[in-house]
Amino acid sequence: MALVCLLASALLPPPAPARPTPSTPTHLPRSTAESFRPPAPTRARLPPPRSRAIRASLPPTHDEWMLYALRLAERGRLTTAPNPWVGCVIIGADGSTVLGEGWHVVKGGPHAEAAALADARERGVPREQMEGGTAYVTLEPCHAGVGKTTPPCDEALVASGLRRVHIALVDPDPTFGNAGVGHLREHGVDVTVGTAAAAVAASLRPYLHHRRTRLPYVVLKAAPSADGAIACADGSSQWITGGGARAHAQLLRASSRAILVGSGTALADEPRLTLRLDDAPVPPEWHTPAVGPLRVVLDGRGRVVSGPLLDPTLAPTLIFTTAAAPASSRRVWEAAGVEVCEVGAGPHGEGVSLEQVLVELGGRGVLQLMVEGGGALLGCFLAQRVAQQMRLYIGACVLGSDARRWIQAPIASSIEEAQRWKLLDVQRLGDDVCLDYLLPGGNFDP
Repeated sequence: MALVCLLASALLPPPAPARPTPSTPTHLPRSTAESFRPPAPTRARLPPPRSRAIRASLPPTHDEWMLYALRLAERGRLTTAPNPWVGCVIIGADGSTVLGEGWHVVKGGPHAEAAALADARERGVPREQMEGGTAYVTLEPCHAGVGKTTPPCDEALVASGLRRVHIALVDPDPTFGNAGVGHLREHGVDVTVGTAAAAVAASLRPYLHHRRTRLPYVVLKAAPSADGAIACADGSSQWITGGGARAHAQLLRASSRAILVGSGTALADEPRLTLRLDDAPVPPEWHTPAVGPLRVVLDGRGRVVSGPLLDPTLAPTLIFTTAAAPASSRRVWEAAGVEVCEVGAGPHGEGVSLEQVLVELGGRGVLQLMVEGGGALLGCFLAQRVAQQMRLYIGACVLGSDARRWIQAPIASSIEEAQRWKLLDVQRLGDDVCLDYLLPGGNFDP
């Protein structure tokens, strides 16, 4: 009986300690502090990571603590851009006790390491206990340099007395990469790089791609029928997918710094492209933005002169056009208060140059760009191979041969020229299915 009770107690997870609910930081500038809402009061602290039941009484492994830090980082996924979302947890010498934890919430706010150290101070952790502890950080701590707006985290970790730091990924930003690791090691800190690197890199794909290419991570989103159509012959399409799939797509929209459509979609559908998270599957502990992503319209000929996309009170709008746009359209845009950027024409003088559009958006700090246009625009992105991910919501309906296909561009003239993508994930959303594909060979590996 004693053995049975011992095994039963080992299988039960320890109770999660209570933690005060985070609130909007008052030390941030008003415009910054109001750009996110604090998480719901439930699940303010994550439960400690648990191993398999057979070893549940042992301390978590280094990888498990890094995955814990990653879950903290994800809380800021929707609000930190153009900064990366980063998490940090500090563990005591016993390998099981959380001394402090934190995550980055918004640009200009405390970084994850600073938040974790502040949490440790609030808990009253003495310096001698910190000296025996270990910090787990999902991304290399920042170093002093030009353009820094917050204190360097590597110096803060050294000053805390910590002697061991595990880092999942070195920062790919050429301005700071490896500088934080070097500073820690120069001051006697034992640094391990690569802990749970694959999982953290998967989360940070948009940031890694942007810092290595200076271009946005492009996600193509489409909601075709089971036979690959996005509209009937008469143009009607509401709705091919159900409410669950449409709510799920709002999370992708919230994860993106900008959302892009072409002039055809802008004229035919008059979309608002605003953020609607009431029914979206956002984890309750995540911070959510108060303003939706930048709305981007490709309009080389100046056709979009009315509609909700010209209403900047809904969300900011940026129109990419060419020299072919008439002066009358430019006057309408100026009067509406939307921003206009002139670029060159696309291939064969049609449309706009996607290359120039991506360079401009990358320079503005857009980490992730969601493309939600029609078949012609999606086909252009695929044909020019400038997308990194596809998100397809397959509706449980069939529209037939007269319907409009979700890709309207030549891609391959033979099977040898077919684009091969890697299936990342499959989710069932009621009667619909969500498929995520990744273009192999991208700039987001560890």
